[in-house]
Amino acid sequence: MNKENRIRARQLLVETAQHYNSNNRSVSPDDECIYGGVCAYIPTPEIESEGCAIGRKLTIEEKELVLENRLNTEGVSEIMRKFKPVNLVGFSLSFLEALQDLHDNLGYWCEEGLNERGKGRFKRMIKEFDL
Repeated sequence: MNKENRIRARQLLVETAQHYNSNNRSVSPDDECIYGGVCAYIPTPEIESEGCAIGRKLTIEEKELVLENRLNTEGVSEIMRKFKPVNLVGFSLSFLEALQDLHDNLGYWCEEGLNERGKGRFKRMIKEFDL
């Protein structure tokens, strides 16, 4: 990623860390996604959530494409391969996958936000991606 995109990536990482906690990630307490074992990018009406780390960044049109193409529980790489979400262009696939993993892994979260393990992962991502 170039310098501008590394700055954007850091902002996205910080925003993700500040937004989520163990109660608003659409994941049940036993670390199973409410959507059948994996996180969904787009929340359904019965779930009070803005979506996952990647899903929150999709435009309305992109969310519709995800649902139309049945990509709601596919990996980040599949979404990036099928179409280039406008708010995610310029980020490396490895960064987006790491960001989604941070979101998905209950072991990184507590009721207040990132726990100590999650804070460690956050710091490693800053170093790994030169943010």
